[in-house]
Amino acid sequence: MRLLRVEKGRRVFQMRAKEMALFLALLERYPALPSVCHPPGEAARGRNRIDQALLEEALAEQRRENRQALEAFRTNGKNVRRSAQGWELAVSDPEIEWLLQVLNDIRVGSWMKLGCRDRDPGVAELNAATAPHAWAMALTSYLQTVLLEALREEPPP
Repeated sequence: MRLLRVEKGRRVFQMRAKEMALFLALLERYPALPSVCHPPGEAARGRNRIDQALLEEALAEQRRENRQALEAFRTNGKNVRRSAQGWELAVSDPEIEWLLQVLNDIRVGSWMKLGCRDRDPGVAELNAATAPHAWAMALTSYLQTVLLEALREEPPP
């Protein structure tokens, strides 16, 4: 994936067919984070039960909205379209920020599914169960880097 041009408030990236297939497969992993990462402690369980329920409800609603937005993103013809060289992905700056959030959910969720390995990620045993999570972490990292670098590109006057 590489930035082709900046035009009309959108950044246009070029992707080969295989890259686009991997990108779309990665987006299918959303949401990857569990709805509750850290349950409240014993003292907080009683008084924060309502707050926790409201938080979970809000997160569930945000995930539903993001899933719908991802589906529209893939199918609306405005963001993803075929080109002579493969595929083009055209996104505005707010869409890039939203994509970064979605990708971060996938990345952190994959990290958690690998056991939150905060030392050397290379020490995780790769097998049929862990390989998809390691793949998702590596690909989201790459895509986040490309998108962040693209945000630095100034549009033409």
